[in-house]
Amino acid sequence: MYLLFPSLVITNDNQISKIHGIRGIPQLEVLDLSNNQINEINGLKKLYNLKFLNLDNNLIIEIQNLSDLTKLEGLELRNNKINKIKGLDNLKKLKSLFLNNNQIKKIENLDLLSNLRNLDLENNNIQSIEGLENPKKLKKLKLNGNRISIQLIKDLGGIEYGGKIKFPKKFIEYCQKGL
Repeated sequence: MYLLFPSLVITNDNQISKIHGIRGIPQLEVLDLSNNQINEINGLKKLYNLKFLNLDNNLIIEIQNLSDLTKLEGLELRNNKINKIKGLDNLKKLKSLFLNNNQIKKIENLDLLSNLRNLDLENNNIQSIEGLENPKKLKKLKLNGNRISIQLIKDLGGIEYGGKIKFPKKFIEYCQKGL
Protein backbone atom coordinates (compact mmCIF):
# COMPACT_ATOMS: atom_id res chain seq x y z
CA MET A 1 0.00 0.00 0.00
CA TYR A 2 1.43 3.40 -0.98
CA LEU A 3 0.01 6.82 -0.28
CA LEU A 4 -0.07 9.53 -2.92
CA PHE A 5 0.38 12.11 -0.18
CA PRO A 6 2.50 11.05 2.78
CA SER A 7 0.07 12.55 5.31
CA LEU A 8 -2.57 11.07 7.55
CA VAL A 9 -5.06 13.10 9.57
CA ILE A 10 -7.22 11.34 12.14
CA THR A 11 -8.74 14.17 14.16
CA ASN A 12 -11.92 15.86 15.21
CA ASP A 13 -13.13 13.87 18.17
CA ASN A 14 -12.79 10.38 16.76
CA GLN A 15 -12.50 9.07 20.33
CA ILE A 16 -9.35 7.07 19.44
CA SER A 17 -7.72 5.86 22.65
CA LYS A 18 -4.83 3.77 21.27
CA ILE A 19 -2.49 4.25 18.32
CA HIS A 20 -2.36 1.10 16.17
CA GLY A 21 -2.47 0.04 12.54
CA ILE A 22 -0.12 2.79 11.36
CA ARG A 23 3.16 0.83 11.36
CA GLY A 24 2.47 -0.43 7.82
CA ILE A 25 2.91 3.07 6.37
CA PRO A 26 6.68 3.72 6.70
CA GLN A 27 6.65 6.51 4.06
CA LEU A 28 4.32 8.62 6.22
CA GLU A 29 5.77 12.11 6.88
CA VAL A 30 2.89 13.91 8.63
CA LEU A 31 0.59 12.37 11.22
CA ASP A 32 -2.18 14.29 12.98
CA LEU A 33 -3.89 12.45 15.83
CA SER A 34 -5.08 15.54 17.67
CA ASN A 35 -8.43 15.81 19.46
CA ASN A 36 -8.76 12.20 20.53
CA GLN A 37 -8.58 10.20 23.77
CA ILE A 38 -5.01 8.85 23.37
CA ASN A 39 -3.33 8.37 26.75
CA GLU A 40 -0.09 6.66 25.69
CA ILE A 41 2.30 7.25 22.80
CA ASN A 42 2.96 3.92 21.10
CA GLY A 43 2.48 2.22 17.73
CA LEU A 44 4.74 4.69 15.89
CA LYS A 45 7.96 2.66 15.94
CA LYS A 46 8.34 1.97 12.20
CA LEU A 47 7.43 5.46 10.97
CA TYR A 48 11.05 6.21 10.05
CA ASN A 49 10.18 9.08 7.69
CA LEU A 50 7.81 10.93 10.00
CA LYS A 51 8.66 14.65 10.12
CA PHE A 52 5.61 16.14 11.89
CA LEU A 53 3.52 14.59 14.65
CA ASN A 54 0.50 16.28 16.20
CA LEU A 55 -0.93 14.77 19.39
CA ASP A 56 -2.58 17.94 20.69
CA ASN A 57 -5.70 17.67 22.86
CA ASN A 58 -5.36 14.11 24.08
CA LEU A 59 -4.83 12.54 27.51
CA ILE A 60 -1.09 11.82 27.26
CA ILE A 61 0.74 11.75 30.60
CA GLU A 62 4.25 10.77 29.48
CA ILE A 63 6.43 11.50 26.44
CA GLN A 64 7.65 8.06 25.39
CA ASN A 65 8.33 5.68 22.49
CA LEU A 66 9.56 8.37 20.09
CA SER A 67 13.22 7.31 19.86
CA ASP A 68 12.88 5.76 16.37
CA LEU A 69 11.40 8.95 14.89
CA THR A 70 14.84 10.41 14.14
CA LYS A 71 13.58 12.54 11.22
CA LEU A 72 10.96 14.30 13.33
CA GLU A 73 11.14 18.12 12.94
CA GLY A 74 7.89 19.14 14.61
CA LEU A 75 6.21 17.69 17.69
CA GLU A 76 2.93 19.07 19.02
CA LEU A 77 1.75 17.89 22.43
CA ARG A 78 -0.41 20.84 23.53
CA ASN A 79 -3.27 20.35 25.99
CA ASN A 80 -2.34 16.98 27.44
CA LYS A 81 -1.43 15.91 30.99
CA ILE A 82 2.36 15.76 30.60
CA ASN A 83 4.27 16.62 33.77
CA LYS A 84 7.88 15.97 32.72
CA ILE A 85 9.96 16.68 29.61
CA LYS A 86 11.73 13.45 28.67
CA GLY A 87 12.03 10.86 25.92
CA LEU A 88 13.27 13.33 23.30
CA ASP A 89 17.03 12.58 23.27
CA ASN A 90 17.09 10.87 19.84
CA LEU A 91 15.12 13.63 18.12
CA LYS A 92 18.21 15.50 16.90
CA LYS A 93 16.37 17.10 13.94
CA LEU A 94 13.54 18.49 16.06
CA LYS A 95 13.02 22.20 15.30
CA SER A 96 9.65 22.91 16.94
CA LEU A 97 8.32 21.57 20.21
CA PHE A 98 4.91 22.60 21.54
CA LEU A 99 4.24 21.55 25.13
CA ASN A 100 1.97 24.38 26.20
CA ASN A 101 -1.02 23.77 28.46
CA ASN A 102 0.33 20.72 30.25
CA GLN A 103 1.47 20.18 33.83
CA ILE A 104 5.24 20.53 33.36
CA LYS A 105 7.09 21.76 36.44
CA LYS A 106 10.67 21.94 35.22
CA ILE A 107 12.54 22.69 31.99
CA GLU A 108 14.78 19.66 31.51
CA ASN A 109 16.15 17.08 29.09
CA LEU A 110 16.46 19.50 26.17
CA ASP A 111 20.28 19.50 26.03
CA LEU A 112 20.56 17.18 23.02
CA LEU A 113 18.00 19.05 20.89
CA SER A 114 20.64 21.15 19.15
CA ASN A 115 18.37 22.11 16.22
CA LEU A 116 15.46 23.29 18.37
CA ARG A 117 14.29 26.73 17.14
CA ASN A 118 10.81 27.06 18.63
CA LEU A 119 9.89 26.00 22.15
CA ASP A 120 6.45 26.67 23.57
CA LEU A 121 6.03 25.97 27.29
CA GLU A 122 3.22 28.43 27.99
CA ASN A 123 0.66 27.69 30.70
CA ASN A 124 2.47 24.99 32.66
CA ASN A 125 3.69 24.94 36.27
CA ILE A 126 7.29 25.98 35.55
CA GLN A 127 8.89 28.07 38.31
CA SER A 128 12.46 28.63 37.08
CA ILE A 129 14.31 29.05 33.81
CA GLU A 130 16.95 26.45 34.56
CA GLY A 131 17.38 23.87 31.82
CA LEU A 132 18.06 26.23 28.93
CA GLU A 133 21.85 26.06 29.14
CA ASN A 134 22.37 25.07 25.53
CA PRO A 135 20.13 27.31 23.43
CA LYS A 136 22.26 27.15 20.24
CA LYS A 137 19.57 27.73 17.56
CA LEU A 138 16.58 28.59 19.77
CA LYS A 139 14.87 31.67 18.34
CA LYS A 140 11.44 31.58 19.90
CA LEU A 141 10.70 30.70 23.51
CA LYS A 142 7.24 31.04 25.05
CA LEU A 143 6.96 30.88 28.84
CA ASN A 144 3.86 33.02 29.55
CA GLY A 145 1.40 31.63 32.05
CA ASN A 146 4.03 30.01 34.26
CA ARG A 147 5.31 31.02 37.68
CA ILE A 148 8.49 32.53 36.25
CA SER A 149 9.23 36.19 36.77
CA ILE A 150 9.31 37.75 33.32
CA GLN A 151 11.16 40.66 34.91
CA LEU A 152 13.93 38.25 35.93
CA ILE A 153 14.26 37.04 32.35
CA LYS A 154 14.38 40.65 31.13
CA ASP A 155 16.95 41.58 33.81
CA LEU A 156 19.17 38.77 32.56
CA GLY A 157 18.87 40.05 28.99
CA GLY A 158 16.88 37.05 27.83
CA ILE A 159 14.22 38.94 25.86
CA GLU A 160 14.58 41.27 22.93
CA TYR A 161 11.81 43.29 21.35
CA GLY A 162 10.27 42.09 18.10
CA GLY A 163 9.65 38.53 19.29
CA LYS A 164 13.31 37.53 19.16
CA ILE A 165 15.15 36.09 22.11
CA LYS A 166 18.79 36.62 22.81
CA PHE A 167 20.80 34.49 25.18
CA PRO A 168 23.64 36.56 26.60
CA LYS A 169 26.25 35.01 28.86
CA LYS A 170 24.51 36.26 32.04
CA PHE A 171 21.26 34.50 31.02
CA ILE A 172 23.00 31.20 30.23
CA GLU A 173 24.97 31.29 33.47
CA TYR A 174 21.74 31.80 35.43
CA CYS A 175 20.12 28.82 33.70
CA GLN A 176 23.13 26.62 34.48
CA LYS A 177 23.47 27.56 38.13
CA GLY A 178 19.97 28.68 39.01
CA LEU A 179 21.37 31.69 40.86
